[in-house]
Amino acid sequence: MEQLIFPIVLLAAGCYFLIRNISMIGNDEKLKKYLETSPKGKLWVNKIGLEKTMDRTKKIFLPLGIISAFAMLGYGSFTLWQLL
Repeated sequence: MEQLIFPIVLLAAGCYFLIRNISMIGNDEKLKKYLETSPKGKLWVNKIGLEKTMDRTKKIFLPLGIISAFAMLGYGSFTLWQLL
């Protein structure tokens, strides 16, 4: 039973991050609100400005997050498949 916890958590986290990142790529207002309220986002907004931060986030960080979410989904699915 304990062996099932890690793959299930990976699947849930992968789904959450995939949905969140895809929604932020498509919705500029949601991304802007996140960057203005998140501590990391505030740091980057204060350093280089809101427009550059949004541009870099959309071009670099969100696609990396989507790739990471797919990796989490893949590894969680593979591990769960092996256990069952």
